[in-house]
Amino acid sequence: MIAKNTGSKIVGFGKLALLPGETEALPDGYDNGHPAVRLYLARGWIAEVGAGTQELAISTDGLGVPVSDEGMPSAGVAEALVEEAADALVNEQAAREVEVEALKRMTLAQLQERASGLGIEWSASDTKAALAERIAARLKGE
Repeated sequence: MIAKNTGSKIVGFGKLALLPGETEALPDGYDNGHPAVRLYLARGWIAEVGAGTQELAISTDGLGVPVSDEGMPSAGVAEALVEEAADALVNEQAAREVEVEALKRMTLAQLQERASGLGIEWSASDTKAALAERIAARLKGE
């Protein structure tokens, strides 16, 4: 699959780092059925611009990442990779916190529906508070 990075951040596929605006063939195994590719497509971070494969250009570090004379990722690329990872973690945590806060405003029927969607078993005798607590625990990964 040939993909274009339509986002504003670097996206990675195995050894390939796709900079914003770049178009490149994804490595073997990264087709539109791969979970990461599906997520990136759904969020509009990449666009499929063609099918097929081609050999990836490999830089001196063997990963397709620009390197300095010392063989380390260039400062700009390294900082961008760290920033992207940190942003993703912060965004994921913030989204969980927002969803946990939203539980307080849900009706019992809405909580039951959300619990079912998360695979949490519930019974008619569950209180709103108890069900919200179980959902929050699941969202927080407990």
